[in-house]
Amino acid sequence: MAHNNINLELRKDKSDNVWRYIYAWRQLPSGHGIDINYLFVHALVQWDSDRNCLQNIFCILMQYSKETGKNVDVSQPAHILEEDATIVLKSFNDFVTERKGKR
Repeated sequence: MAHNNINLELRKDKSDNVWRYIYAWRQLPSGHGIDINYLFVHALVQWDSDRNCLQNIFCILMQYSKETGKNVDVSQPAHILEEDATIVLKSFNDFVTERKGKR
């Protein structure tokens, strides 16, 4: 399967994009190697081509860059290394809790 890596933009409305609006993000270094990070995202997405199905979501993506939002793989789930799992889950939970408190 080919990877679909894109650049995401923070707080910019993109009405023609699945990633309609990214409220916030946070990157966390991974054990995969230099410049490979987990990217936590809180976003508004539009799943269907008619743009009728808007959902607020939280997700974990893989980012292949040290610059937040650049070269992000949106084609497959994040592959979290076993040794990273505890810190990733705690950090993601902290991110979600913080964001939900800002509504």
